[in-house]
Amino acid sequence: METIESEIKSWLSETHMENLIDEKSSSVFVKEKTYQVLTLKLITLTEEGVDSSPVSYVIGDEEIFEVKNAKIETAKNVDMQGMLESIESMADYVADVLAEYVDEIEALEDKFYERRPPRYFMDLWFKLKKDVNKIERNLLRCGAVLRDFVKANSKTLGLEKSEFVDMIEYMEFNARNCSYQIGKLDSLRHYYDSLKTDKLNGNIYFLALVSGIFLPLNLIVGFFGMNTQNMFFAKDQGGTFNVLYILGGVFLILIFGLPLLRILDQIILVKIFGRYNFYRRVSDKIADLSSGMNIQ
Repeated sequence: METIESEIKSWLSETHMENLIDEKSSSVFVKEKTYQVLTLKLITLTEEGVDSSPVSYVIGDEEIFEVKNAKIETAKNVDMQGMLESIESMADYVADVLAEYVDEIEALEDKFYERRPPRYFMDLWFKLKKDVNKIERNLLRCGAVLRDFVKANSKTLGLEKSEFVDMIEYMEFNARNCSYQIGKLDSLRHYYDSLKTDKLNGNIYFLALVSGIFLPLNLIVGFFGMNTQNMFFAKDQGGTFNVLYILGGVFLILIFGLPLLRILDQIILVKIFGRYNFYRRVSDKIADLSSGMNIQ
């Protein structure tokens, strides 16, 4: 009795056989006179990130063989409904993986809303965007290949045709969700860059102030200190300590003054005076609209 492996080899051409057992083969649909090959490379999640593995269906006039992970020795016989259910389960798995990435992106958003961006943001951002991009490309490619399959078999597919169409739309919906998540990641990156730019500007301002203090002091001491009378603290035995106290006070003002101003802006100006309290304004407007429409 002919085995499934030998039967598949007798059907396929040498090129299609090489593609069938190639783990790196991409999603593709091939239709020949005596057989069809539908290969879908769907997402899998590993400890190192997002990967993908191929699942191929060799379709004859009366038989369908499923080949997973390019291992023809494990091929099995399925019908059209079994093929559909297998692809649906893989599509659901990809959707579950995407949902986990959505949760990670939302958690990252919440940290930004709380003004607590993680120090490892760039590494996390790169991994999230890379993986979501990969999921999007994978879903779009699989959806396009399935459309080709449905179009080529529109006359022979029975009730399964509408189910295939629904599954294609399901994949395209998840692909659009990927695009939306990528947009959110880009927005977070722009905001993170603006925070870094503000911090850099603050550091430049701090260095400019320090330079403005020490450069004149060096000039005075270097050029005039030896021959100038009535210098500050010249006759004071604790003059050196007085200078150190003054410099220390200036440093403390520069280090803690700017953060203190931000805290005062948030607490006093925002919460007490409501300078930026748009929630209150929106709430008042909604209350006015509700009262005008007799909404309790």
